[in-house]
Amino acid sequence: MKLQYLPAALLAVFVCTAAAAQQAAPIRAVEHPEYSRLVLPLPAGADWSLSQDGSRAALRLTGPVPDLDVSSVFQRMPRTRILSVSARTVPGGATLELTLACACEVVPAPIGTGFLAIDVRRPDGAPATERIDPRPMKIGAAAGAAQRPGPRAAPASQAAAPDLAAAGPGSNATAPPTLGGGGSDTTDAVLAARDQLMASLERAADEGLLTIAPEVATSIAPLAADLAIAEAAPGRLPAATVTPAPSRTVAEVAAPGLDAHLSIRGPLDPARRADADTETTPQACLNDEALHVASWNAGEEFAEGLGQRRRLIISPAGDLDFPAIEDLARFYISSGFGREAQALLGVTGGTGDARRLLQDLARVVDGQPPDPLGPIASAAACDGRISLWRAAAGLDTGSGRKAADKAVLAGIEELPVPLRRVVAAAVVRNALANDRPDLARDILGVLDRTPGDGGRGEVAMRAAVLLSEGQAGAALALTAPVLATASSPDPDLLLAHAQATLQTGSSVAPALTTGLDAAIAALPDAPGVARDLRLVRIRLEAAQGRPIAALRALRGLEADPGSKDPELRAVGLDILEAMPAEQRRSLAGAHAALENKGIFATGSRGAALRTLFAGDLIRGGLPNAGSALLAAGSEIADRDARLMAAAARLAEGDPRGALTALDGLTGADAARVRARSHIRLGDLPAAAAAMSGPGTNASADTRRDALSLLAVASDSTSKGEISKLYAPLSAYLSRRTEPVPGTRETGPTLDRARAALHDVPTLLAAVSAMTPREDAN
Repeated sequence: MKLQYLPAALLAVFVCTAAAAQQAAPIRAVEHPEYSRLVLPLPAGADWSLSQDGSRAALRLTGPVPDLDVSSVFQRMPRTRILSVSARTVPGGATLELTLACACEVVPAPIGTGFLAIDVRRPDGAPATERIDPRPMKIGAAAGAAQRPGPRAAPASQAAAPDLAAAGPGSNATAPPTLGGGGSDTTDAVLAARDQLMASLERAADEGLLTIAPEVATSIAPLAADLAIAEAAPGRLPAATVTPAPSRTVAEVAAPGLDAHLSIRGPLDPARRADADTETTPQACLNDEALHVASWNAGEEFAEGLGQRRRLIISPAGDLDFPAIEDLARFYISSGFGREAQALLGVTGGTGDARRLLQDLARVVDGQPPDPLGPIASAAACDGRISLWRAAAGLDTGSGRKAADKAVLAGIEELPVPLRRVVAAAVVRNALANDRPDLARDILGVLDRTPGDGGRGEVAMRAAVLLSEGQAGAALALTAPVLATASSPDPDLLLAHAQATLQTGSSVAPALTTGLDAAIAALPDAPGVARDLRLVRIRLEAAQGRPIAALRALRGLEADPGSKDPELRAVGLDILEAMPAEQRRSLAGAHAALENKGIFATGSRGAALRTLFAGDLIRGGLPNAGSALLAAGSEIADRDARLMAAAARLAEGDPRGALTALDGLTGADAARVRARSHIRLGDLPAAAAAMSGPGTNASADTRRDALSLLAVASDSTSKGEISKLYAPLSAYLSRRTEPVPGTRETGPTLDRARAALHDVPTLLAAVSAMTPREDAN
C-alpha cells in the first residue's frame, strides 16, 4: 500500500470500530416456572449496581458497556413477572429499568464469561403463575418468535441453573461462575421446540401424511432452531384464517393462576361475552359445515401454513387471540396432527361449542376416544359428515346402514390427503373389529384413488384387511419387505406381520420378537394396539414351543384370565389346546393346567379341554393333579368329566368319592368304575349288582371285566360266595358252544381266579380267555 493512502485507511478502520462499538446489544430472555431471566452482556472492566423499590427496579451499568436493545424480550417471555423493560444510555454507561408484575425480588449475578443474569423470582421460589406461554407447548417453535427473526436466548446450561447467590451493589465477581458455556447459541426452549416439531414432521412422514424432500428437510430444521419461520407475503393467508371482525370487542377473561391485577385479553363476540366462562351443551346434530375439514387447509406447505397461523395467535401487546388459536388447531387437525392440536387447545384454555368440537376431533385423529359427553358421542341419531367421525371413533361402524356407509366414504374422500389416510386407518380398524370387512374394502378403494404413497401405516391397514379375508399368505408377503427395511417399525405393521406369521405357521424370526418387545416397551399398557401386541407376542411364544412361558405371560396381563376377560380366556384355550399329549401328561403340563384352571371355567370348549387334560394327567401317573383339575361330585355337568373324576378318585384311594362322582351315571364304563369302587370297599354284592344292572350291556367282554375284578378280590372271598353271586353269569356262559381258547397259567391274577373258582369251570374258562390287557385290569 502506498504511504499516501495509509492515513485514510487508518481513519476508515477507526470509524468502523467506533460504529461497531455503538451497535446495540440484544437482551436475551428465558422463562422458567421458578423465575424469569434476562441476560445482557457484561464486558471486562464494566461494573453494575441494582436498586429496587417495590415493583420497580433499576440496574446501573458503568464502564465500557454497549447500548442495550430490549425489542425482542417479550417475543420469548410472557409478562407474568416482568411487565415492561426499558433501557437508556447515560453518561458513563447505561441504565436498565424493570416494572414487575408480581411481588418479586430481582437477583443479578454474573454467569459464564462476559454475561450478567437478572432473575426475577418470588421470595419463596414459587412460580408467579401457571405458565401462560405465547408459544404452544410441545408443538414446535415459540409462536411469538415466529413473527420475525430475533436474537437467541440464553444458553441451555444457563436455563437449568440453580438459584444464584445475591450480589451486592458494585460487585461484579462475588462468586465463582456457577454456569458454563456462556457463548452457546441455543436454549432449552429452542431445542425442545425444534425436537418436538421435527418429531411431529417425522411421524407424519412415517405415516404418509407428508413427504419431506431433501431440500425441505434441510431448510426446516434451521427455521425451527432459530425460531424464525419465514413471514408469508401479504395477501397469501388462507381463507380459513380467522381474523377479528369489526363488531368484535376486546373482553377480559380471568385466567387461573394469574395475579389478581392481570388478565388475558382476546377478541370475543358481544353475544358470548356474558357466558365466556361457562360451558354450553352441544347441539344434538351439528351443522354439517362445522365439519367441512377440507376448508381448514388451503393446500399450502405445512411449514408455511404453520408459520402463517402461529404469527396470529399473539397480538403485539402479548394478548392471546382465541379465534386465531382455534384456527391453528383446525390447521393441525386437517394436517393429521391431533396430538399437537390437543396440546395447543389445552395450554391456551377456552370454552364453548367450537372448542369442544375441536378437542373431540383432535382426540379422534390422535387415536383416542372422544369425550363421552362431547359433540361426537352425542350425535348417535345424526347423519352427514358426523358419520365419518363417529366411525373413526369406533361408535358407529357395525350398523351397516347404507346411508351411514355412503356418508363415511364420501367424508373420507373429501378430506385433505394427509388427514384422509389417518382417518381411513381408524375407520378400517373399527370396521374390522365390528366384522365389517366390506366397509374396510370400500375404504381401501378410496385410498387406491388417492395420490401419493400411503407409507407404512397404509401397508398395515391393507394387511389387516387381507387377514380378515383369510389371506394370511398375502398379508405376510405384503408386510415382510417393509419390515425388513424399517428402522423403527410401525406398531400396527408389526401386529399384522405377527398375525400373518401365526396364521401361516411360518417360522418366527428373531427380529420379529425383538421388534415386538421394543414396541410393547414403548407403548402404555392400555386397550388397543398395545394390548393386541402383547397378546400376539404371547401366541408367538407358544408357537415357538414354550406354552408354559406363554401362559405365565398371559396371567401377567390379568390375575384370573378365565373368569374375567373372554379374550384372554380364548387365547389361553388356544395355547392349552395346542399342547402335545406328552406335554399335557408331564409335570409341567399339570402345573400349567392347575395354574390356569380358570380358563376351563365356562363353555363347552373349556369343559372338553378340562376333561382331556384330566385324562392325560391320570393316565400319565398324576391322578392327584387330574382330580384337582376336575371338581368332585355332581358339580360337573359333563358326563365324561364326571367319569374321569371318579376314576381319579379311585386311583387316589378314595372309592367313596368315586361313587359320589358316579351318582346318576349309567353305561358299561360307569358300571365298571362303580364295581371297582365297591370291590375296593369289600362290598361284592354291590359290585355284582353294578355289573348286572341296567345299561351294562352284559356281553362276554363286559363280564370278563367283572370276573377280572372279582379275581383280584378273591383272596378274601369264599368259594361259596363267588359261586352264589355269579350263578346267573355261570349259566349264561355255560351255554357257549364255541371252543374255549387255551388257558394261560403264568399270570398271578389267573392263578388266584383258578384257586377261588375251581368248581365253576365255565367261569374259569372265561377268565382264561382274557387278553393280557384285561389281566392287567
